[in-house]
Amino acid sequence: MKRNLLLLSFFLIGTAPMAFSQVLETYYTQDFWDGFTRNEMNREDYDYGTIVSDYYSLEAPFAVASGSTSKGWVMFNRASSDMCAVTPTKYTDGRASDSWLATPAIELPDVDNLAFVWDARSYRSEEPDGYEICVSTTGNSKADFTDEPIAVIDYEEGEWTTRYASLDAYRGQTVYIAMHSNTAGFMLMADNFEVSRLEQMADAITLEDLTPQIMEEGEDQLTIEGRVVTEFGSIITSAHLSLTYDGGEYEGEVTSFAPASDGSLTFRQTLPVTVPSGGSLAYSYTLTSGDMSDSCSGEVYNPAPSDYERRVVIEERTGTWCQYCIRGLAAIDACRERFPDNYIGIAVHNQDIMADYYYDGAIAQFCDPGYPAAVCNRVTRVSPFPDTFISAIQTILFDRVVADVNVRAEWANVARTQVDVNVYTNFSFDATQADFNVALVLVEQDVYRPGDSNYNQRNGYAY
Repeated sequence: MKRNLLLLSFFLIGTAPMAFSQVLETYYTQDFWDGFTRNEMNREDYDYGTIVSDYYSLEAPFAVASGSTSKGWVMFNRASSDMCAVTPTKYTDGRASDSWLATPAIELPDVDNLAFVWDARSYRSEEPDGYEICVSTTGNSKADFTDEPIAVIDYEEGEWTTRYASLDAYRGQTVYIAMHSNTAGFMLMADNFEVSRLEQMADAITLEDLTPQIMEEGEDQLTIEGRVVTEFGSIITSAHLSLTYDGGEYEGEVTSFAPASDGSLTFRQTLPVTVPSGGSLAYSYTLTSGDMSDSCSGEVYNPAPSDYERRVVIEERTGTWCQYCIRGLAAIDACRERFPDNYIGIAVHNQDIMADYYYDGAIAQFCDPGYPAAVCNRVTRVSPFPDTFISAIQTILFDRVVADVNVRAEWANVARTQVDVNVYTNFSFDATQADFNVALVLVEQDVYRPGDSNYNQRNGYAY
């Protein structure tokens, strides 16, 4: 597919957002219009998995072109006579993909603002794909790509997205660029590879507030935390902070910037502003450095001591086809017996008769790749074994409890096809702008379907 670049603003992955007004020069393009042979694209596949059957019967307008998937990547009809490259990433045993699509040698000039530009999407947003962009100066086989990736996309969007990654670290060299599919999704799609020199626009900063909503136990002073991104790499060593809050103002300097792994800067500033126990404080602030500034706002809560009971939710990705997922079921049962009043276990099925595809795809972002996998309170990733589940719960049970949730449900009709649910919440603080959500999950317990093999669980631990 051809792409027109006029005024573009996208993420320079791994460093900071970048904005460009136009393409100055282009040194390499690949739109996959006539397959992989033009410009000698190299394809390699190392996952050796069995692809799920529904990959071969995708809905229109998509149609897999003829050709084996033994090299990982095949051609795909993304629209009428408009081809792109795809690689299947969903295997019957839940393994992660390991497919490589690499360019031939590309000569980079010794200039700045060099970028690799590409389009990508996950075929199914509920089963998102991840990948990385790698650069080599020695060749375009997997073994050649030993440098750190210039871009890491954990979960690609479910619609076509144009992305950029800087190549300035390789200026004046001959490079090979690879897209490496490395997660378990459904199908990763790629198009419009391009290496160009881009014209930058004026620099600016983007401010993100990272201040925890819930204050630490025993603290009563407001501590502002944030992340600052400079669009084109301007160095920031200090900035002015202007803060307004309920009942007052604060002006001061921020000098404690720390570099983050994604190339941004983070800061943490404790202010002489008190938040009473059981209360809250709404605030807004502006961070200014030279001619650049940005603003954001938030609210913090200082919970009072409470007698609310801590409960822990563990969600586990599983499937009847997964022979090792049986250990997750054993872990759920062990926790239910050990913590009958404090534990809620949810088995989220994949690719079987009990699957909820939206739930399974959505929970993937919180878990390790593959099956089985689990997450505790949507925060802590845990390996599905009884001991690790129990250890995670024991740790979280000591966390401070700031809210209480109770649910009352009753049948809404005689046929018992509808349920009336009432949710009651209590908080240990007062707030004016609190933004909390309640998620309800309907869980079927003790599923028993004798004579129906669709419900049979494979067990790799039985001999």
